[in-house]
Amino acid sequence: MIDSSPNSPLLPNSAETSAPEGPIEPTVVTDPDRLDRALLQGAHAWEASRGELALLCVPGMIDLHVRRLEMLAAVLGYPFSPEEMARVRATVTQNVEEGFAASPYSQLLVRYSPAPPPHRGLVWDIRPVAISYSDRAKLFLQYRPPKDSDRYPDAKVLDLAAALRAQAPAAAIPVLDVGAGTGRNAIALAQQGHLVDAIEFTPEMLDTIRQLAKDAGVAIDLIEQDIRDPAFTPKPDRYGLIVLTGVVQYFSDPAQLAHLLAKLAPALRPGGKIVMDCFVTTDGYDPTPLARQLSYVTDSFLLQPTELTRAIASLPLRVVSDEPALAYEREHLPPEALAAREWLDPWATGDRLFPLGDQQRPPVSLRWLVYERVTP
Repeated sequence: MIDSSPNSPLLPNSAETSAPEGPIEPTVVTDPDRLDRALLQGAHAWEASRGELALLCVPGMIDLHVRRLEMLAAVLGYPFSPEEMARVRATVTQNVEEGFAASPYSQLLVRYSPAPPPHRGLVWDIRPVAISYSDRAKLFLQYRPPKDSDRYPDAKVLDLAAALRAQAPAAAIPVLDVGAGTGRNAIALAQQGHLVDAIEFTPEMLDTIRQLAKDAGVAIDLIEQDIRDPAFTPKPDRYGLIVLTGVVQYFSDPAQLAHLLAKLAPALRPGGKIVMDCFVTTDGYDPTPLARQLSYVTDSFLLQPTELTRAIASLPLRVVSDEPALAYEREHLPPEALAAREWLDPWATGDRLFPLGDQQRPPVSLRWLVYERVTP
């Protein structure tokens, strides 16, 4: 806690300052402005300020957080001393870094309240509050529960599955849905006759997809697994299609994608495909650390074209197609599906990460990437 009351040991002790020797005859003040200032100063002692801020635990925002707290303390009438500012900065820095390391969704909780009598001023409590992926899933389901109108699968996924069925019966082409969420794609693929394995690691999402699959009358093999776990190893040479949608956007390092593709590639049959959506930067744009961090927080993790190339450099994968995801979905989804997925446009265009306005576009694009397993 940081005590900004006048009696805080961090502040100079006015009683210790030197004073001229001998008694000083008080002066009677009659100036109205000076008296009004004194009145307000006295009234301020009877007021109480308390409140709470929930800030993002993003290291690139530490300077901004410190400035905001400095201005807030001044507005409340108890500005920080230089010593207190040093403590505020150290406390914010430590807690933001710890929170970000624990989860991209962590918050820096700042509370301020009156100092206990007889002290005046404020006491500040600054600490990180971690929000886990499971907590995030609960919030997702609370504020955007799956409804019939929200269960439309991705057009790109359905088109790739249809192309596979043109070559062989659906039952002969197992599909793996990685990070299946509420099962938008997994359930649709199972309805078309595919054997579907669905991986999800949050209990809330697993319970949801289990119930929705039951309601739809289809069987899906649910696998409770964190794909970031080193022990995660899918069955080799099994799948004709691996669906990796709405997953890469939650990564925090390009190396995570390389590690995941290295595990998924052997799980494909020769000629099998991986379909993946991810945010790719425009050539010439090098994201700053702040952009990388906030892309992690907003589920819009940024990848540069060179990072995608390196991710498959040593793998038996080749790029089959690379196209704008939003344009594809707009062209191939029915109108009712587009209307139900009103969140798609602002997210896919990068406006959630870079809110530039209608006349400007950020240097990123949500892309559909399709990889095919080739014979070495």
